[in-house]
Amino acid sequence: MPAQAAGTVHGTVVASSTGADLAGVAVVVAGHSTVTAADGSYTLTAVPAGDGQVVTYSLAGYAKGVVPVSVTSGAVAQASARLTPVSASQTVDATSGGVIGVAGSPAQVTLPAGGLVSASGAAATGPVRVELTVIDPASDPANMPGNYTAQTAGGGTAQIESFGALQVTLTDASGASLNLASGKTATLRIPLSSRSAVPPATVPLFYLNETTGLWVQEGSASLTGTAPDQYYEGTVGHFSYWNADQITETIRVFGCVQDAAARRVASALVHTSGSDYSGIDLDWSNANGDFVVRMRKDSIASLMAELGPRSAASVRVGPSSTDITLGACLVMRDVVALPQILVPPASRTLPAGSSMPLLVEASGAGTLRYQWQRNGIDIPGANAARHVVAAVSADDNGARYAVVVRSATGSVTSEYAVLTVQTVLPVLEITGQPQPASVDVGQQARFSVSVSDGLPAASYQWQRNGVDIAGATSSTYTTPVTALADSGASFSVRISRGTDVLTSNPAVLTVTQPTGASGYYLVAPAGPAVSSSVTYANGVQTFQSQAILAVNTANPAGVVTLAPAGQAAYAMFSGVIEASVSAGVISQARSRFAVYLQGGRLVKVDQVVTNGGLPTATLLSSLTSPELCGDSGDPMTDSSDSGFSPTNPLRSWIFFKAPGTDGQCGTEDDNYRAVRMDMAPTEAASSVAEPQTGLLTADLALAGLVVRNGNQMQLLDANLANPVNLFTINPVGFRNLGLSFGSAASGFWLFVDGGKLWGVNLASPATRVALTTMTSSESDVEVVSDGAAAYIAISSSTGSRLLRVDRGLVATPLATLTPRVFQLEQTPTRLVALGLGTPWTVQSVPKTGGATTLLHTLTSLEMWSQMLTAGENVYLGLYQADGTGSVSTLVVGADGSNPVLLANTAVKQGIAPTSWSLGDFGAEPVYQAVVLADGVTRYLNDAGATLRVVDGATRTTLATYGRLPAQPDVYFGTVAGAFQYGQSGLFASVSIDTGLAGDLFYYKSDAPGLVRVTNFGTPAPAAAASVQSLSATRRSAAKVAAAYRAGVLGR
Repeated sequence: MPAQAAGTVHGTVVASSTGADLAGVAVVVAGHSTVTAADGSYTLTAVPAGDGQVVTYSLAGYAKGVVPVSVTSGAVAQASARLTPVSASQTVDATSGGVIGVAGSPAQVTLPAGGLVSASGAAATGPVRVELTVIDPASDPANMPGNYTAQTAGGGTAQIESFGALQVTLTDASGASLNLASGKTATLRIPLSSRSAVPPATVPLFYLNETTGLWVQEGSASLTGTAPDQYYEGTVGHFSYWNADQITETIRVFGCVQDAAARRVASALVHTSGSDYSGIDLDWSNANGDFVVRMRKDSIASLMAELGPRSAASVRVGPSSTDITLGACLVMRDVVALPQILVPPASRTLPAGSSMPLLVEASGAGTLRYQWQRNGIDIPGANAARHVVAAVSADDNGARYAVVVRSATGSVTSEYAVLTVQTVLPVLEITGQPQPASVDVGQQARFSVSVSDGLPAASYQWQRNGVDIAGATSSTYTTPVTALADSGASFSVRISRGTDVLTSNPAVLTVTQPTGASGYYLVAPAGPAVSSSVTYANGVQTFQSQAILAVNTANPAGVVTLAPAGQAAYAMFSGVIEASVSAGVISQARSRFAVYLQGGRLVKVDQVVTNGGLPTATLLSSLTSPELCGDSGDPMTDSSDSGFSPTNPLRSWIFFKAPGTDGQCGTEDDNYRAVRMDMAPTEAASSVAEPQTGLLTADLALAGLVVRNGNQMQLLDANLANPVNLFTINPVGFRNLGLSFGSAASGFWLFVDGGKLWGVNLASPATRVALTTMTSSESDVEVVSDGAAAYIAISSSTGSRLLRVDRGLVATPLATLTPRVFQLEQTPTRLVALGLGTPWTVQSVPKTGGATTLLHTLTSLEMWSQMLTAGENVYLGLYQADGTGSVSTLVVGADGSNPVLLANTAVKQGIAPTSWSLGDFGAEPVYQAVVLADGVTRYLNDAGATLRVVDGATRTTLATYGRLPAQPDVYFGTVAGAFQYGQSGLFASVSIDTGLAGDLFYYKSDAPGLVRVTNFGTPAPAAAASVQSLSATRRSAAKVAAAYRAGVLGR
């Protein structure tokens, strides 16, 4: 029998409170054990290789450490731990239970009377030893056990952000472990510990599965108390580590590690650590030195690589809403370097009696240790990255604080942070009174007040008709969804600071009932989000639900609330397309039906309203959410547009993932539910195999559907019945590339199967043609089409080859590109490729083949935000990753001619022509117009910018829409953009913190003017980042308006 593949695990264990090495720690992984040496180090050999190994660390007086590790055969895996000392230890009687707290902290656990049992289930009696350990991820994210990875309901994983954690252990007089009895609960108070500026009011609770090293969601907790003693309170049914977390939306950081001689470095430990959030992610560079690590979307993180005593200089990355690729490799220094201070502590001006939090961000190889100093003298016990100076006084005025950061290689001292203490408080004054508000029924109203600057911060209490509103304690207040009965209500706010107390003027709310108006409505989410949940076949999934609004394009002021916040799962929204066909020309392409989940049922909204009515949501089929598989909250399939019937949208089908005969989600046995737009509320959804591509008649009516049933491709008719076998495929490695160009009479379908690229003429769908053989290293495929042919980039890790596939299904090689193609676009005569490599490049190739033209090379600190083509021009959005976030747009001819760099201008959206040929259906029309934002001072911050639309071919301005409001930390993107030039659309202000739409702004693509149609204000923070309109706009753009995809948020 061959020997089992094995590797080595090595690391160091230190105390989180002091950074001191911990000797005698018991270290266990996969049945192998040892204890740490005097310097806290350990080494375990012959550890079975695998990604799922978990190392545990145990030492009396400290909470247990748990670190997942990936062990590679023949390699050394790094796994170090920071153990937190037990915060409090107390004895209670098992029969009576009790409350156990931590001195100087809001941390607390309340045990039920007679509610504890042993491992065998026997009721516990007598004295019980209770140990509480407070975990402080804000001081150092590495204090948290696990690796900030949670197990999702569907069996996958997701990144989490922590707001504090608490471990509770119970032992009886003999030292045996105890836990809660079945049906019993305990109440926990987890102290708030967060680097996020605005912690959520409610968060999910997660416990640590010590076997897998993953966090598992169970329950929730609410933020309680006042700063600095805020805490999350919730109930739990068993004891472990409990973490107040939220699943966070992430982006990936792609990069590489090399040495000073430019040789790639393998097995380096690379990690991100959040600067404005508490979270980390780890990866090890592969044999080519490449790595991929995650970070919170639209946030800032420090990025570092280390290998033994060597490290690379840390860099700060972000904020970004899209994946980041470093412009240059991280370079491992041959000389062992001192620690590096990334962000020094900041000076503060504070009133007497308040506290001064100090935080340093530092990096370096190995374990870092901290010592804070006041006026050059060590502060006893101040040995963490975060230190709080309590109750400052006049004696502290002018005090200088610094921190010494040490590692095994030496030490470095930060800059001073100077404390200024105010002994005379400024007078409290109201500088901006709340203003009257007028909204329609079903909308929310927002009131705000502003006061003179000063410390301590003012406190607020909003009132309705003179009565305090529970929880309304900030400078702004947003009402619940309004009704007619709310009209005339008066809102005011009582403000206090120190001994000053003021009450604002009252602001009156007016609520009106909107009248019906015939016409076309745009549908989009907007406004404050409410945490909600949906029950799927694979479990309950939480999401942030906003109000769903409909805006009349003829009268933008006519806004209708289709669903209040908290009721609709818009994350799975789909727009069902309609279009007109006349004399072989397609026009008037737009979304006809909006479909989403509400109350566990599928609903549809007809966006065309007649007879002076209002758009309304009606039940669609008898389908319910528990019948579906929720994949990150979205059961919609990627191929939902395969069932569209554009000239008869009521006969369009949409598809949802569902469990198969095994009753499980995410298996090869998965089935699909099909719903047609004309189904009655009592009509059952159809069950079909996995949809692949649709067949259309010459007038764009649905003629049939190709599905994959295991390894058998089948053709269904327009009613999804009467299957006909076409051919078989190998399910392993199969990839559907979709309808590339043409309708059923002349359309072609492309897919990858068995290491080959195949084409099918849908006029004869039972016959497939092998176009080219792919090598074992080729995996990525990008496709564009102009109707006459499809253009395909087949990529390996080092480069790409371009092919042209014509209507005769003949593949012709065009060019070979280095680096590999990440995004492929086209102009009428050329292909434009964004290349992923070191560095990134933009190149073009004639569609007929020939020499490549280099259009742009991105510098090491230059990132791309969006690339689109219009006419024969390329519009490349750029921003600087140097801390300034400065924005520009390069406009260059696809042949390299007439390059112009537009400083402080961002690309927002491409708009397709007013019509195109029926033979081009399914192709990607080159944009006719491009929407730009001028005056953008920083990436993802469009405050005060001006929107205009230009002719994509001539670059001349066609219309200026108007200036965006100067809302801080907000960018603007389309949530229901114009498909074709001349149509109307909606922009939304989008919060950088949450990715959620705030207010909606109407525009007509060919005319000046920008109309604000809602007034929610700055998008409110939510418990989880979720760009709910992302899937909406992507799906509604499918097939008929592929050009619309450049207007999708985050593209």
